[in-house]
Amino acid sequence: MLHKKCLILGASRGLGLALKSKLVKVPLISVSRTGESDIKIDLSKERAVDDVLSLVIKEEIEVVYYVAGGGPHGDFFSKPWHSHEWAFKLNAMTPLGIIEKIPKKVEFVYLGSAIAERSESKDSLSYSWSKKLVKKAVLSSSNKNLLIFSPPYMDTGLLPKGAWPRLECPNLVLKADVVADALLSWMETRGPDERCFDWIKRFDYDLPKGFEL
Repeated sequence: MLHKKCLILGASRGLGLALKSKLVKVPLISVSRTGESDIKIDLSKERAVDDVLSLVIKEEIEVVYYVAGGGPHGDFFSKPWHSHEWAFKLNAMTPLGIIEKIPKKVEFVYLGSAIAERSESKDSLSYSWSKKLVKKAVLSSSNKNLLIFSPPYMDTGLLPKGAWPRLECPNLVLKADVVADALLSWMETRGPDERCFDWIKRFDYDLPKGFEL
């Protein structure tokens, strides 16, 4: 697996950057909207699907890691609609558009969220709904090369220092390097029918009240 040609979508920070640093001996192409990457593509734009698919075919990509993501935080109706629209496109519409047309021989790994897939928090509705939608779509497909990897929170600049996970459940806030190692290990060892890695179930974490198991 770790010799296959990879495409990392969302490679400028967080998990994408960690994967990039660990796959230095693997032929790969990194994509991001900003920061250091081989190719610049804004994954929230409509043409992103065609740009990515063209890249996959032209470069004969074997594994795609879709690790871009984000969304507004706070009461849903207090945020401008364009911020929710951006979240829906980045977290759901673009990856689903790629999944619909990607060659079936290509492994497509979507970064889910073990927390968002369980949470009904009003502070992250557009993000959570997007993650849940893609997970259900991936697992409903007969294509066994569509995979979802769902860690808990990651210790990046996107999670504020005073955020409640850091204060109340720090065991759920993981370094990006740790998550990258787990993802790559899973890709090496998973069985042919194993398509979903749920960090909470895998390691039997205790969750705060309000999360569904």
